[in-house]
Order: sequence, then structure tokens, then C-alpha cells
Amino acid sequence: MNESYWQKTSQHPCFKQLNKDIKTDILIIGGGLSGISCAYQLKETGKQITIVEKNLLGSHTSGHTTAKITLLQGLIYQKLVKHYNIETAYLYYQSQKEAIKGIKDLIEKEKIDCCLKECTMSLYTDDLKNVGMLEKEQHYLQLFGETVFDNQKHLKTISLHHQYIFHPLKYLYHLVECCQKKNVQFYEHSCVEKIIKRKNDFLVYVQGHRIICQDLIHASRYPFIKKGFYFLKMFQSLESVDLKQRTGNQCTLSIDLTESYRPLKNHALVINSKSKDWFAQDTIPLRGIPYMGRYKEHEYFIYGFQKWGMTNSFLASKIIKDLYLNNDNAYLSLFSCHYYSLSYSKIYLKQLLHHLYLGYVKFHFHTKKNLQRGQGGLMKINHKLYAVYLDRQGINHYFSPYCPHLKGLLSFDEKNQIWHCPCHQSVFDCYGKLIEGPCLKDMNKQK
Repeated sequence: MNESYWQKTSQHPCFKQLNKDIKTDILIIGGGLSGISCAYQLKETGKQITIVEKNLLGSHTSGHTTAKITLLQGLIYQKLVKHYNIETAYLYYQSQKEAIKGIKDLIEKEKIDCCLKECTMSLYTDDLKNVGMLEKEQHYLQLFGETVFDNQKHLKTISLHHQYIFHPLKYLYHLVECCQKKNVQFYEHSCVEKIIKRKNDFLVYVQGHRIICQDLIHASRYPFIKKGFYFLKMFQSLESVDLKQRTGNQCTLSIDLTESYRPLKNHALVINSKSKDWFAQDTIPLRGIPYMGRYKEHEYFIYGFQKWGMTNSFLASKIIKDLYLNNDNAYLSLFSCHYYSLSYSKIYLKQLLHHLYLGYVKFHFHTKKNLQRGQGGLMKINHKLYAVYLDRQGINHYFSPYCPHLKGLLSFDEKNQIWHCPCHQSVFDCYGKLIEGPCLKDMNKQK
């Protein structure tokens, strides 16, 4: 279910589930690009490093991404200028430029066969009212020193040459091999359930076993813990993808909510609201800038890449390494975990409140009386609310309608055959099995 092109065209290395209590110097929670990049950067420190992943390495956002390595990130620069200042926007631009070079250098250094492809990245509109926004983004990119092109295929386009796309899982799995040579330990199907900060270490509970570590790095997509209230400072966004026949070297992103394209060898990834081959989720920070840094002594957070995880996962790993080694890094203050922007958050506040309204209010009044095979929904039975799925064989499956995370009401997505929580975007398959967090448990089955 929800298997991406990247997963179908790469060989996943298998790792066992944690089955005993262990001690380690550095524990990384999350086996995606962020966590594995951190392990790669820290592997020369001489410390014992352990990664725990609740499913398979690279099985979540890293394995379902559209794999863009680019400076052209929507309308990010004008937003940063408006809600912060020009210096902040330029610093973010510099961080992304440095990350692109860093990824290229790493691929060359480690001789990683990950289908790295140079392409022209374009941002376009065919809506007259959006032209001014693209012109403003073009202005800031040129101010920062970029050469911006207009390919004339749309009403307004801004394009950058020398941008990239690659195979993220071939890249990730090669980094895993590099880490294994330095004795980094990997555990799959090992879900963290509880974390206790003690005087000199952390005690981490993982499915009946315990890990004691000196340093802890949170590198999951979304915070499953309540400290710092980061779950209130970000929300999740879902993107659907199709794989279609298409040629060319153009990578396009529309700001009109129409189709976008990412080139592959003989195909293209097509992103729009009706796509059905697979979906991906990413976390959007309300402040508009990802969280990468030290939360407290010996504890580090990486959250909120807002769909630009290829560059930001690399950047986060460098920042965490420099913090761990007490090195200087020009981007520490920009990505620090300890500030918030009320001005920027207003962009997303309406969307966040809408998610909460759906999950805690509206869905109470949207119940179904009958289901067709392959459909699911909320139903009232004997005055009690249930989430019900009628499978292809005509058998009803009953669940609690509330997400086990923070009790938001679930809704059913018939296209993808999933249950979805609109509050914090946990995803379950049609039979209630957890696919995507922050929830840590399957849906509660009811008789």
C-alpha cells in the first residue's frame, strides 16, 4: 500500500527489531534522511550511535518525496522578507545553496549511484493575479545573485538552471552502508513509547525494552512527545503523486494549485489533488523556518522541513554535528528551536484552526447511514459513534472514531483507502493499522 517509485526501484536493507536492553552514546529517533544523515555526520566522533525506526528505514516521507534539490522553494524568500527581514531571507538562501553543494560533494566523495540529475527548476502561474508574487520572488533571487530565466511557456515563469533531482532511497541506503562500516547500529520496527530525562542520561522505552543514552536526537517527521509544545507550532500537509510517461529536463512547480512535474529517466512524477499512485506527508512549521538545533543540553530536535527536506535534512545533520562538537555554524540562530514568529504564523493559522475544527467539531455531524463495498465513514449505531469500513468481501470492520493520538475524529479517504486524522494528520490503513504518525498506536477495534 502506498508504495512509491523510489521503493519499487531500490533494494531495502533489512534490520532486526530491538529485542533487548542496550546502552549507546547517541540515540537517533527516526530512520529517514534526517536521522541517517546525522548518523553519517557523527560517525567519525568515535561514539556508539544507534538509530531506531518504528517502521522501515526511509519508509515514510524520505521514501515518498518528490526529491527536489533546489533553491526555488515556492514563495519562501518574499515571505521571509515580509515576516522577518531581508537578512533572514538571504541567510536561508545561503543555507540552501550550501546544502545543495554539500549533497553533490557527498555523492561524489562516497561514489553514490543515486541517479543524480541536473535539471531546470521552474515556478509558474497562468493566473494574472499571481504574476506579481512571482515577480517579487524573482526580484529577491536576483538580489541574492541568482540568474533567473523565463521560459515563456506560461503567463509568468521563473526558472533556475543547475538544480537537481535524485533517487532518495538509493542515496539513503548508501549512507546506511557507510554508517555500518563505523559500527552504527540500526533497529527497525522499534517504536519509541516513552522518554525519561535522568540526571546524567536518557531512559528510552522501546516496545518493552530500554535504551540508555547520553545524547538524544529527535529526527522523526512530527513530534510524538509534548515537550516544547512543538505539535502546536506546526501542522502536516499531504501531497499526492502519480507516475506518468513524460520526457524532458524541466521540473515545474505551479502556484495555481494545478499540476506540477518532476523529471525522471523515462517518466515524470505528477503532483495534483487527483493523483493516486502514492502520497507523502511533511510538516509545516508555523514560523516558516524549520527547527534544527539543541532543545536542551544533550537533546536535539529536527522538525518542520515544509516539503524541502532534501536540502534541509543535509543541513540539519551539519548543524547537529557542529552543536555536538561545539563548532561554529553560521546557521545556528536561524534554525534555533527557541523562537517563534507570530507574524509568520498568521499565514497558516486559519488552516491549522480549520484542521482542528474538522477533527473536533464538524465530523461529529457528518455520519453515514449506508456504505458501499470499499467505503468507510462514521456511523451511529445504537446512539454510539463508530468508524466503520465495509471491505470488498462485504464484511464490516468497526473502530473507535477517535484518533488514539489526541482524540480527533477520523475521516475516510476512499481514493487512498485510508483513515485520516485532520487534527495532526495521522494516517491508518482501511483496517486501522497505523501508517503515519504522530500517533503511535493502531486504531482501536470495536466489536
